[in-house]
Amino acid sequence: MRPHEKRSEGCPGGWARSRFAQSLLRYRRGRLEGGGHDSNPLVHANTDRFILECLALFEGYEAVAAAEFRKAIYG
Repeated sequence: MRPHEKRSEGCPGGWARSRFAQSLLRYRRGRLEGGGHDSNPLVHANTDRFILECLALFEGYEAVAAAEFRKAIYG
C-alpha cells in the first residue's frame, strides 16, 4: 500500500492512513490506566501471528507516545 501524499510533499502520516493500517484497527485494544490493555474478542489464540506482531508494534508505539505525552504534561 502507498500513502496518499506525494513523496515530494512528505508523508508524515501516510502509512498510518493506508488501507493496511486501517484494517488492523479492528484488532486495537484500549489502553488501561496502568499501562496494560483491555481485551478484544478478535484477538485470541488463533489470531494470525502476523496480525499479533503488528498489534504488538502498534501498542509499543502507542505506549511511547503516551509516555511522551505524560512527560510533556507532568514533566
